[in-house]
Amino acid sequence: MHTTWRWVKREEIDDKRWNGVVHFAPNAMPYAYTWYLDAVAMEWEGLIAGDYEAVFPVPFHQKWGISYAYQPPFTQQLGMYSQQGSQVIDIEGALLLLVERFPLIEIQLNSGNSVPDHFGPIPRPNFELALDAPYDVLEAKYSGNLKRSLKKADKFPIHTTQSISPETFTSFYLKHMRSKDPSIDQTTKHTMHRLIYKAQSYGLGTIIGAYLKDDLIAANFFLSGPMRIINLIPVSSPKGKEVNAMHVIMNQCVIKNADQMKYLDFEGSALEGVARFYKGFGAERKEYTFFVHEKLPFPFNIWRKISRRK
Repeated sequence: MHTTWRWVKREEIDDKRWNGVVHFAPNAMPYAYTWYLDAVAMEWEGLIAGDYEAVFPVPFHQKWGISYAYQPPFTQQLGMYSQQGSQVIDIEGALLLLVERFPLIEIQLNSGNSVPDHFGPIPRPNFELALDAPYDVLEAKYSGNLKRSLKKADKFPIHTTQSISPETFTSFYLKHMRSKDPSIDQTTKHTMHRLIYKAQSYGLGTIIGAYLKDDLIAANFFLSGPMRIINLIPVSSPKGKEVNAMHVIMNQCVIKNADQMKYLDFEGSALEGVARFYKGFGAERKEYTFFVHEKLPFPFNIWRKISRRK
C-alpha cells in the first residue's frame, strides 16, 4: 500500500496523537514517546504518515556542516510505529525521505519493521522473556549455569532495594563504566538524569540496587513500556561481578513481574557471553534492523574511512 509521508518539526508535533500511535502499536516501544526522545536526543523531528496513521522519529545532529541521522543513547529500537502494522503502512517511503535528506544515516529500526532487501538491512539480536507464567514455571526454564550462579550469590549477604536516588545511580554508573567506554562523560550523566526523572514522573522507571553489607555493588534502571520491562542500564562493580549481583537483580525483576502479560526485554546482545547470560533466563532471540546509508561528500568520506581504521 502506498503511504504518503511528510516531515514534521518537533514543535509542530501533536504529542498526544504521536504518543497514542506509539502506545497502541503492536510493536510499541517506550523509546519513541516524545518525552523520551526529548530527554535523550540532541535534536529530532518526525516523519508522519497520513493523519497520524504512522510515526517515525528521526534524531539528527550536525557536525562540520553535515547533517546525519543517528541513534541516541539508551534507545535500542526506533523506526516506524503504527497501529496498522508494517503490512499495511509502507515504510519504504519513509526510508527514501531519510536517504534524500541525510548523507549519513546510522539508525536502528524496531522488530516490527519489515525493511526491503535493497536497503541492505543488517539484523541485530535482542532477547525477550515472556513473563506470562508463575515464577516457579519461569524458574524451571533457567539454565543450569544460571541456577548455579544464583546459588553462589546466596552465599553472600546481598540485599536488594529500590531506594536508590538517580544521583547515586548515575555516579555509580560513571565510576564503573567510564573506563570501558571513554565516550561516557558528564553529558551522559545529565542525559541519564533527565531520562530517569522523567520516566519516574510517569511511573515508568525503577532502579533496583544490590548491596553487599553497606556497599552498592550493582544496580539497574528498568524502563516500563506497553507490555514490557526493559533492562535499560545495568552496571556492576568488580565485586558485584564476582558475587553475581546482577543475576540477583534480574531474578528479582522476574519475581516481581511474573504471571503478567509482559515481556522482559534484555536489550541485546551480540556479545556471546552477554547473550548466553540472557538466554539462561529462558529468553528467546528476536531480531531488529540496523540501517546504514553513507553518501558523504569529499573529503568527509575519506576522513570517515581513516577514522574507522584507527
